[in-house]
Amino acid sequence: MTTIERLIPSPISFEALISTMELGGLVPIPTNVAGDWTQDNVGSGSIPALDLRGILADTGVVANSRGHAYAYLPLVRVGLVDQHNWDKKQAFLFSVRRTGSDIEVTCYAQLKDVVAAGDLTAKGLGLVIKNLALYGESYGTARGEVDLGFTLQQYINAWIAIVHDPGNSVKFYVNGVLRGTQSTLANIPSGLGANYMTVHAEARNGATGGVSASIWLCSPAIMEKA
Repeated sequence: MTTIERLIPSPISFEALISTMELGGLVPIPTNVAGDWTQDNVGSGSIPALDLRGILADTGVVANSRGHAYAYLPLVRVGLVDQHNWDKKQAFLFSVRRTGSDIEVTCYAQLKDVVAAGDLTAKGLGLVIKNLALYGESYGTARGEVDLGFTLQQYINAWIAIVHDPGNSVKFYVNGVLRGTQSTLANIPSGLGANYMTVHAEARNGATGGVSASIWLCSPAIMEKA
């Protein structure tokens, strides 16, 4: 078990986060500074809220719409070029909530090297929610997906911890319980990224529409080994 994993309680508590901050390893991601977030909405998609609670991405009811926002996280600088170092052990911590059940809806909470919406296509890791079912995703040189065997209840938050151990694994915890592990090397990010790492919240619907579906990405933070 890594040092990062030992710091993940069940569920993640305020006291544990404070103690981690004192160790200098926790980087909270502000969600109440609208200027830090770039919106990339399509159709009736929107970002109705960016505040201390988190970021809310909503599809609206028009078919083939998405609510999508991302922010840059310049955590690691290499020389004069801003790049993220995926060779560092890290954890992506947040809570997530879904509303609007629809089998065509997919939602994302991600860290990745690119600003494009949707599935990972470059180095990164995250959570995919297919309607209300949770899947872990990660990308090193190829994308991998792990069924976490967990279904959200609408309006009820779940605590998520994604622990990245370069060259070994990406582990996905839900409410403090290990739900899946990615151990295929091609699916584990490593090395220097193309640029800044970005954090994403996205909700997208399908060809039918008619349901306004949303994802709340709450209290996101990154814990990274020095």
